[in-house]
Amino acid sequence: MKLGQVQGLAQDRCCLVLAIIREGADRELSAILRFAADCAATASIIRPYLSATKWKPWLVGDISSSRDLEIGGKFNAVHGAYGRSQLNEEQMLEYAGPEWEHR
Repeated sequence: MKLGQVQGLAQDRCCLVLAIIREGADRELSAILRFAADCAATASIIRPYLSATKWKPWLVGDISSSRDLEIGGKFNAVHGAYGRSQLNEEQMLEYAGPEWEHR
């Protein structure tokens, strides 16, 4: 086998592995992307942009709760099931309760 053929075979196998991973990932619930907003208007502006990432936006509070999003914070220290680094919607609901609402 020539070097070009070996590289092509390796690339084909890599693409196959990525396709298998994507196939499995597509069946999982979307991971939660936690965020804080200063008011309901800001949250409603930001939410569609966060949704476009294919994550599920989850408002955790106003700016005063941003420390919980930082490294070492309440929401940064928790991990999802099956080795996932983020929670899905069901896990987030169990961990933190319903999504926060501005009053």
